[in-house]
Amino acid sequence: MTKCVLKFHAIFLVLAMLVGSGCRSDIAPEYTCIQPTPVCIQPSDVVVHVVHGEAQLLDLAVVRARPVSLVVESGSGIGRVKLVRDESRKTLKCRLQIPRGTRVRLLCGNTPISEWFDPWAIAQVPAPEAIQTPAWALGAVWYNIFPERFDNANPGNDSPGFAGTMVPWTSAWDRVSPDEIESSWNRARADPVFFADHPARAEAPWGDVVFERRYGGDLQGVVRRLDHIVDMGATAIWLCPIFRSTSLHKYDAADHRHVDPMLGSPTVPGPAPAFTADPETWGWTPADRYFLETLLPAVRTHDLRLILDGVWNHVGIDHPAFSDARMRGHESPFSAWFELIFDQSRSPSPVIGWRSWGGRNGRLPVLRHTDDGDLAEPVAEHIFNITTRWMDPDGDGNHADGIDGWRLDVANEIGMHFWSRWRAHVRKVNPEAVLIGELWHDGSPYFGGRAFDAQMNYPFAYAVTAWLGRDPTYTSNQFRNDLLALYTHHPATDLAQMNLIGSHDTARAVSMLANPGFEYDRTSDS
Repeated sequence: MTKCVLKFHAIFLVLAMLVGSGCRSDIAPEYTCIQPTPVCIQPSDVVVHVVHGEAQLLDLAVVRARPVSLVVESGSGIGRVKLVRDESRKTLKCRLQIPRGTRVRLLCGNTPISEWFDPWAIAQVPAPEAIQTPAWALGAVWYNIFPERFDNANPGNDSPGFAGTMVPWTSAWDRVSPDEIESSWNRARADPVFFADHPARAEAPWGDVVFERRYGGDLQGVVRRLDHIVDMGATAIWLCPIFRSTSLHKYDAADHRHVDPMLGSPTVPGPAPAFTADPETWGWTPADRYFLETLLPAVRTHDLRLILDGVWNHVGIDHPAFSDARMRGHESPFSAWFELIFDQSRSPSPVIGWRSWGGRNGRLPVLRHTDDGDLAEPVAEHIFNITTRWMDPDGDGNHADGIDGWRLDVANEIGMHFWSRWRAHVRKVNPEAVLIGELWHDGSPYFGGRAFDAQMNYPFAYAVTAWLGRDPTYTSNQFRNDLLALYTHHPATDLAQMNLIGSHDTARAVSMLANPGFEYDRTSDS
């Protein structure tokens, strides 16, 4: 069958499902929460209590809404124990008289929902710190907006892009004009380092052409469509990047301090403000003020929440800090921000390359990482200042005038050491902020108060799209088991997973479902 690909959608709805909602408060304080490894049961899902005075007695409780039984394997064989629901109707419990070293396993019906584990070995593990998911995020229905392709409510801030023309709103995105190719080719040729490492892209820069287009969508369009968003049943908005950038997707930030004027200004202004790392010098542009003084209040009036896209792993090649470091090398105050390659045979040593996302000398220079997984200190300090700027714009300690959280791009490419520090900073600014990581596989290591409240639940998307027709060999039993595994793999503290079936990084769901055997597409360019 011919592959039908429908791509580059601007909007999709995602539903945050409650996982084990409301169970934690009913666990008696004398129980010890555990996290068996590598068992797929998490801290607030299972509790073990050693019965005082009895060497071989322990109580085990499973915080689940569905019936669960326990398989016990000891020297005398394998037995099955049914867990009985307690008075709260939220916890299943049993008392076991088993010798140390006995293995147990949890089942739902006849389906294992955990690996074998020894409850005695983990009964004395200290209880984890209580983790609170923001109440507003529980059950939130997310509405994602790719601003450039959403709604052009203000033609006065339209920009033609590098090709010199605005692209018609309904044009076929995969058809590239000769003028677009020539413009993008000239831009690539103008950068000899980029051209040397990417000759194929410079000669046929199809991807660059698509990313450099302009369709005219803006923040005024978001404000105009808020009634529609509410009518759709959404309760929260996730905006793809809105900061200054030369691309339409804006994951190549040129300045996190300011909203792109082509999204938020009444008219296209002059040159960008001078770049400094000192937040006391930053100020606000007309585009910034439109976002803070018009869009955010309108969002609040519609009883919605709003989070921004945080891209802390890399910036764009046009970011002034990178431009300065590339031009001045070791003399630049920003040279420590990036992983630069110097020509050591010359003095002073010029920059001849850099590490970038997706390869060397690309258009997304990676911000410098340390050996322990943190971001380099000057970079981390800048990100912390940017975070505070958009969460508490006037710096008065009242976060009511700021955003409600962040979606974190390529979250797995930054180490946990940074995320734990950054989470603490975010919670200090706004205890009710939600943090959602872009994680394509199981995100459990990032939960439990370590980094994020939730992930973009792509494992959920894999299962749903496979069952609906993407994979003709995928059975209903497989679907049930995969969803059950997802349900049990997350602790009850993680109540706000962003469940979705597609995103701006994937093919549209209809493209996958209309083409049996279509692999779940994570590239958004095929």
